[in-house]
Amino acid sequence: KEIEKMLEATHSVRERALHVYETGKAHTMVTVDYITDEENILPRAGAITVGGLAGLVIGARKRGGFFKKVLYTSTGVVGAASLCYPRQAYHISQQVFGNVKDYATIGYNFIAGVKPQSKVSAPVEHKEVATPTAAEVITTEPTGKEPAPAAPTTTTQSEGAEV
Repeated sequence: KEIEKMLEATHSVRERALHVYETGKAHTMVTVDYITDEENILPRAGAITVGGLAGLVIGARKRGGFFKKVLYTSTGVVGAASLCYPRQAYHISQQVFGNVKDYATIGYNFIAGVKPQSKVSAPVEHKEVATPTAAEVITTEPTGKEPAPAAPTTTTQSEGAEV
């Protein structure tokens, strides 16, 4: 009976806490949907800026050194940017994790003394790089009839060549 009395006494507090939680969750989802919308560029920039400033403030607390400030600020910017651009963040994270996995394997093999498998070295590939013509770069006012696009000129670059 004492447990039932305690549950009755705390019922209104539990209901209020659940209501506050559900309201906060709904408001957060609306904000995230608003920020991830493609057309809202300024709110995205603002959210990323606030994330960076929050990281800077956290990094500056209690004798924050330069490295700590840069690390926390970068973390705030990257975290906010990943909320604003979730698809791009997913693709970039997959690329980064793939590179980390490759370099970790290379490092492990180096430390363990495993010699790399010999591969026949392939000749340097040349990539076709499309260079826009002046007509493509200059934008004109629309006249209703669009001119035919000019064919892009291509140049070849070696992979190891500097641009």
